[in-house]
Amino acid sequence: MKLLIRRNRKTRLDKKYRSLHGSCKQQKAYRIKKTDLKELLEKYEQNPTTAGNIPYRNLVSAHGENYRVRLALSAVPKLYAYPFFFSARLYKDYALVTIKKKDKQIMQKALELEDISILEKHNEHYTAKSDYLDLKKRAELLGVKVEFLMLHQPKLLEKLKNEKERFVAIPTKDGKIRLAFLPQNKDYILHALYPDRYKNNNNLFSVGRNSKVNTKLKKEAMLGGQIMRYRELSKEEVEKIYNSSDNKEMFAVFSKNAKGESLNGKYQIAYKSGDEDKINEALEEKTTKRKI
Repeated sequence: MKLLIRRNRKTRLDKKYRSLHGSCKQQKAYRIKKTDLKELLEKYEQNPTTAGNIPYRNLVSAHGENYRVRLALSAVPKLYAYPFFFSARLYKDYALVTIKKKDKQIMQKALELEDISILEKHNEHYTAKSDYLDLKKRAELLGVKVEFLMLHQPKLLEKLKNEKERFVAIPTKDGKIRLAFLPQNKDYILHALYPDRYKNNNNLFSVGRNSKVNTKLKKEAMLGGQIMRYRELSKEEVEKIYNSSDNKEMFAVFSKNAKGESLNGKYQIAYKSGDEDKINEALEEKTTKRKI
């Protein structure tokens, strides 16, 4: 300091001090962000930690059906003492455990459960939910959307028992089955479920034709800012509209309503709101000819 003072005048020293002080002031001090417990719990819920004796992907990709149950966090350590593979996703207040279906009796023994139906109910719900989320991710990677088909007769699912990788079966509260699948598997699923009705796709009343047309109309309605409309007609009226129109894909026709109820010989047509006038014109033309 003595050497510095000796070589520099006071005014020069004051100038250097102001410059140094100004540059230090401009620098922002680092602050430690306080931990928000709510944010941590939300992050923990979205990205759960894992436990188990095998990686999840290795387990679910192995041969055999997957089996999922929801357990309390305190029940997970018990599973390590038994000879089977399991993978658990740990959330803030429960664990979702995945095993192979063949090992469900071992899990029942590990949890000391007398009634296995409790595990069966868990599996029915959580396996379908997990498989649907995986299917949805696959659809996003392929740039497509998951499609659905309602089965009002759960027995029909037996026809697809050898092709479980093509779809996800989601049970509904009213005892029906909602099938979720990728667009590329749609034709195969319809052909397997309804072989007789699917033979001729050009037939106005075939399942294949109307499934494709209905999907197309819904997309066009959404993009064009329209809504879908529905109307019950006789077979004669449906054929009349079809034959009088140049657009053979103006509407889709079904033998049952959205609830799967029979229409007593009538049919329900689905069409875009923008085609309402064309439908009415075709029906009015038919009525006029009757009066004459």
